[in-house]
Amino acid sequence: MFNFFIRRYRITYLIIAAILILGLFSVFTMPKEADPEVKIPFAVVTAIYPGANPTDIEELVTNKLEEKIKNLENLQRYSSTSGQGFSSVFVEFNAEADLADSYQKLRDSVANIDLPSEVEDPHVTEIRMSDMPIATYNLTDHIDPKIIQTELEAIQGVSKVEIVGNKEREFQVIINQLKLANFNISLGQIIGAIQSTNINMPAGSIKIEDYKYNVRVRGKIANANDLENIIIATYANSPIYLKDIAQIQDTFAEQKSKSRIGFFQKQSQETISLQVYKKTGGNIINIVDQADKLATKHSNIEKTSDNAWFIRDTLKTLGISGLQTMVLIIILLFLILGIRGALITGFSVPLAFLMAFISLKAGGNTLNSMVLYSLIISLGLMVDNSIIIMEGINEYMVYHHEKPLQAAISSVRNFKWPIISGTLTTVAAFLPMLLVSGILGEYFAFIPKTITATLLSSLFVALIIIPTLSARFIKIHNNHENQNKKKISKRYHFCS
Repeated sequence: MFNFFIRRYRITYLIIAAILILGLFSVFTMPKEADPEVKIPFAVVTAIYPGANPTDIEELVTNKLEEKIKNLENLQRYSSTSGQGFSSVFVEFNAEADLADSYQKLRDSVANIDLPSEVEDPHVTEIRMSDMPIATYNLTDHIDPKIIQTELEAIQGVSKVEIVGNKEREFQVIINQLKLANFNISLGQIIGAIQSTNINMPAGSIKIEDYKYNVRVRGKIANANDLENIIIATYANSPIYLKDIAQIQDTFAEQKSKSRIGFFQKQSQETISLQVYKKTGGNIINIVDQADKLATKHSNIEKTSDNAWFIRDTLKTLGISGLQTMVLIIILLFLILGIRGALITGFSVPLAFLMAFISLKAGGNTLNSMVLYSLIISLGLMVDNSIIIMEGINEYMVYHHEKPLQAAISSVRNFKWPIISGTLTTVAAFLPMLLVSGILGEYFAFIPKTITATLLSSLFVALIIIPTLSARFIKIHNNHENQNKKKISKRYHFCS
């Protein structure tokens, strides 16, 4: 089989061209991210019950959610929290389960629970690795964060942009209890009137003494007058407006988070942060580059975190290491094999890497920290096969006086099984990592997959590409050159 490619070199040339084109395409189009996109078998079920205390939440909401959740298939464990106005249940499934099916069954189970009418529909949130921000930008001057948020969310690959430290506008309705009693109006009537009125407004609150009730109505409201003129009820054939029984305050909601920024030898100051999240499969480098271009248009935006730098730095390290390996191979083999043999052997390094990228791209993998780490490990293992084949070709030409074509065929015939068995032995040493279960197993699975792809690619290059190129471009040495090669080769064998 190997002789077929060595003799029909034009087919091998087409294979080399395909590897170069598809390999470069894979390198530039593979999604790049800091950490592998590992499926995490966690989900959170939340239900909002405005105004309810933790005891009522537990009895009326949390217990009912748990009754449905505890019988789910592939459930590992669950825990719940009942707080002021909300219920939260943390659910963990078996890591080996079909998570998409498990999440869907979880949604179906909580969708048909008989809950009080005031409770919002339970919401299921899947926990993903991509739920961590890939970059954070801080506004160091007065600028509307909503504008920057909209521009950042328009970048391809961005899933969302969260604003941290911003003061949200809120309308507070402060009820006068005496007037409420005089007109015989209940709190439910007020909430219902606000929600049913054909006015859109953001989340706000109703206050009665020390109690605060959140009210959610979709859309926007222009000013407090729109709220004041809402008709709550009628009394003695006269309309009772909200302003008759309550005071409306156009203010800011209580901040749930604050953000600060400081510089060298300067006092920190409050700021507004925008955290950028990417979609699954999004290219972290492209996203951050476009976000940086957007930030440069505004002099008052400062980037304070960037997860793309790790990928850039590791890619740079891989490139430098690969180049150093090629140079060392060429220098060392030049003394034994000549410049052509050294260049052909050095060419095997980028070619094997490109083949590995093709297989990784075809397998749906991303270019992440674990893949890059595995490629660096493979760098010291992948050149051995090509060196053995090339040294064998040189030996048959120098000692057996064979022509390059026959020397290439002889070298492959004699060394193919040793290097195949050696490569498979090395691959087998990493395969047990695939047996690790759980989240850790998914995380470390990238190492054996990447190393296997790289070593098998180097084996293909050594048995097909290197002999073909050697048969076409290695020239026959004259007697004087052969004598020098023999001396160097003897010293090489003695040292090894």
